[in-house]
Amino acid sequence: SEGGLSAGEALRTPALYLLAVASALGVAVLFIWTIFLVPHLQAVGFSLRAAAIITGAYGACQLVLRVSAGWVGDRFGRRRVFTVSLAAMGVGFHAFTSVSPDRIWLLPVYYLCFGFGHAAWLVLQMAVIADYFGTRRFATVRGLVSMLQMPMNVAAPLLAGWSFDVTGSYHTAFTVFAFGTFAGMAAVMLIRRPPWADLPAARAPRGDPASAPESSDS
Repeated sequence: SEGGLSAGEALRTPALYLLAVASALGVAVLFIWTIFLVPHLQAVGFSLRAAAIITGAYGACQLVLRVSAGWVGDRFGRRRVFTVSLAAMGVGFHAFTSVSPDRIWLLPVYYLCFGFGHAAWLVLQMAVIADYFGTRRFATVRGLVSMLQMPMNVAAPLLAGWSFDVTGSYHTAFTVFAFGTFAGMAAVMLIRRPPWADLPAARAPRGDPASAPESSDS
């Protein structure tokens, strides 16, 4: 049978907000990367054809990395790998920020670090939410996390575009958001709430007082 927190109980749990912060900082990088990937490559000197090849090669890498990231998460722990994914995205996105025709050697760093971080973040984000809050109201809790991260989803591309208009480069904005992923990593590390399956409430019969979650857990 399904078990887990209700939406109201999740809202009283600090872990929800810490996961929302981590998700917001991760998705901010993914949003501005998606929108400005080709414009950035062209701005630093790559031709449109070269930018298309770089983009296509990255997509091919994702075919392998998505499955690999899921396996690594199951093997070494989803929360642990989700945390690492944010750091990997930060390192990889910083490499992408600095890549140019003169620094083409940064592409493998971008493919490996950002590629793995991107894949692991996408594969594990929803699984981590279920791990902490159970599946009884998973869709609602997932919606709450998505709602809480929306301001960053909107602001990140606007700030990156504005930065380019002012400075003529995406470097400053990309660097700031790359380091922001480490703040997201710290947010996940601050969560002290055990996974739902490890709580007494998950093992107690329905109606048992132990099934009442402690909202003070972070």
